[in-house]
Amino acid sequence: MSSRPSHAMLLIALLAGTATAQDAVEAPTETKQSPLSVALTLSGSHAGKADFDDATGSLSITRLGAALGIGYKLSDKASLQIGMSAEHSHYDFSSSTNLIAGTSEPFDDILIARFSAGLDFAIDDSRSWFVNGFITSSGESGADFDDTITGGGMVGYVHTFNEKLTLGVGVIGSSRLEDDFLVFPVPIIRWQVAEKLVLATGQGASVSLTYQPSQTWAVGVEGGWERREFRLDKDGPVPSGIALDSRIPLGVFARFTPNQNFIIGGRVGAHLGSNLEISNAQGRKIVEDDLDPAIYFGLDLTVRF
Repeated sequence: MSSRPSHAMLLIALLAGTATAQDAVEAPTETKQSPLSVALTLSGSHAGKADFDDATGSLSITRLGAALGIGYKLSDKASLQIGMSAEHSHYDFSSSTNLIAGTSEPFDDILIARFSAGLDFAIDDSRSWFVNGFITSSGESGADFDDTITGGGMVGYVHTFNEKLTLGVGVIGSSRLEDDFLVFPVPIIRWQVAEKLVLATGQGASVSLTYQPSQTWAVGVEGGWERREFRLDKDGPVPSGIALDSRIPLGVFARFTPNQNFIIGGRVGAHLGSNLEISNAQGRKIVEDDLDPAIYFGLDLTVRF
């Protein structure tokens, strides 16, 4: 089986929206030296203040994350992929006195933790398919753990037509907090448009156009869609409620790879189409408001073993 990123791991972040660049939490590639490969990624980002459209006040967000990807080559045609990740987000509301009655801070610190396991199977040198399952806990400090759990799985097929073009499709199914089970298809694309230019889908429901002038440097533009859903504190302003944070990041990035085991990346851009929705414990919407565009920046570091 050829060396390649795990398509299943790429799709996990698509559902949860925990990364915005295609290499942020990518599962490790396989090597000829050992059947076992491990990658650790540390990341951080900040989104500046964005004013609410209808309510007073603004919102800024700081995130810190860590992800561990483990790959094990079971045979020439099959490999096992295991992923574990955690992301802490601090939501800083400023003067938001009329978003939720009686409070200027509907919630603050959110933890999203995820475990996944899956298999990649090579049919031949050009075709493969994958299957994966995942479980996620997403909630504010003080939320009942049992009420933060969602889970699901995915299956997909990938065809490498030649060294320049790979196409595939995955289907994701997942439970949601107090909402219907969600099923939707996801395209998988890697197209070498020119010698040093690649168009690819990636994590966080993203697509990127990457220019790589050398083995060590890559720059590009990226866009995507992020969605985070989490349970609120059982003793908070909206007891055991649900918050849904969605946004569209558009920006530029740079990546430095001094060797195959070390990657550092940075990005800057703007969040567009941001929306915050808060519901009660039964999933009934209480408030929904859009936010103005906001500048974001982020850094990530990946070490492969």
